Amino acid sequence: MQRTKSRTYLHYTALGVLFLLLYLIQYLGLFPAIGGARPLLVVTAVISASMFLRQWGGAAFGCVAGMFLDAVTSRANCFNTVTLLVFGCVVGLLITCLFNNTLGANFLLQAGFLFLYVLLRWFFFYFTAGYEDAGYLFVKYGLGDFVYTLVLSIPLYLLIRRLMRQVPTVA
Repeated sequence: MQRTKSRTYLHYTALGVLFLLLYLIQYLGLFPAIGGARPLLVVTAVISASMFLRQWGGAAFGCVAGMFLDAVTSRANCFNTVTLLVFGCVVGLLITCLFNNTLGANFLLQAGFLFLYVLLRWFFFYFTAGYEDAGYLFVKYGLGDFVYTLVLSIPLYLLIRRLMRQVPTVA
């Protein structure tokens, strides 16, 4: 029993450190913007980590990640917290009940949930706000963020998978 708890705590600690690094990389602009698009590394990390943490761990990780994202955005009223909490829980349930935890399933889940995140973000913050060029903003920035993040989701999943498998058991 003690070995399992120690391993679980190490997994959460390792994921927390990785999340903080990705959060800093995303908000300090350390990844270059390509055509105005920036990767959504924290969203990708939540989806990938939820595949290993299952529904309750994924929901908790998504909630904490969303709170961090909402802390630095001026116009999001808990949008990221609620969205990532639901995404983490649903991804965990899908892995538990429907999919195997493979790279192909990760790519499929990343594509679906990233597109949904970008679409919801555009709808709530641009379309309903009445921007004249809301469609243009979605195509240029929303889809650019989606493609850029989707490309980076594969190495990030492989890193999280290795991290979840390689954390040693403490006796």
